[in-house]
Amino acid sequence: MKRTIRFNNFARSAVTGILLFAVASRAFITTTASASAPPKPSPTTPSSSGGAPPPPPPSVLSELLDLTDALGPKVAAFNRRNADRPIRLLAKAEFRNPASQSHKDRIAGAIVREAVGRGDLTRRDGSKKTIIAASSGNTGAAMATIGTQMGYNVTIITNKACSQEKRNNIINAGGKLWMAEELPNLFPDVLAGVHCYMKQEHRISRRYPDRYFSVNQYENMDNMMAHYETTA
Repeated sequence: MKRTIRFNNFARSAVTGILLFAVASRAFITTTASASAPPKPSPTTPSSSGGAPPPPPPSVLSELLDLTDALGPKVAAFNRRNADRPIRLLAKAEFRNPASQSHKDRIAGAIVREAVGRGDLTRRDGSKKTIIAASSGNTGAAMATIGTQMGYNVTIITNKACSQEKRNNIINAGGKLWMAEELPNLFPDVLAGVHCYMKQEHRISRRYPDRYFSVNQYENMDNMMAHYETTA
């Protein structure tokens, strides 16, 4: 028998900008969370002596808010009769992520964690590379926060379309900010005629591969896997 759920005024009270989804089984939620959550590394502090740094913290997982009560009395009655398979409504609250207030915290954590594990952030002499990333704002803030907390220098390339608030977030997190419009003057032999900040990131990291680690967020498989493992 079909059960029709009327949401009444729920849509008007739902928080703007969060992803709402329903799952039919509490066991499914528990199993999925356990399977997708990355293992927690040791919380030791990175060595400043040039040795291999420990893995960074796991990707930030957004807090899930339980909004089941907002579905009303019919759902509540159904759940009382079907405690083993209740209807639940959860809100994935990305705005509670601490660095960028967006899902970019999760991908930044994953990219840094995986890069450290592969040794991609270590120079030939054992010292640390600088993380360089082109960003319109949120990825830059997340990368600056997570990277600097792990003891790395972080340089973010953005352009004048980036809001002043996002620029401040990057700088306040400890990142160095380069404006794409000015970079050809700083690297005339590398960036002559190149004004796209993504291309600037690629050019600089390819010219100085032992100095910079390129985040390359749009083509980085660690970015894609972070979404696969933690977005839903």
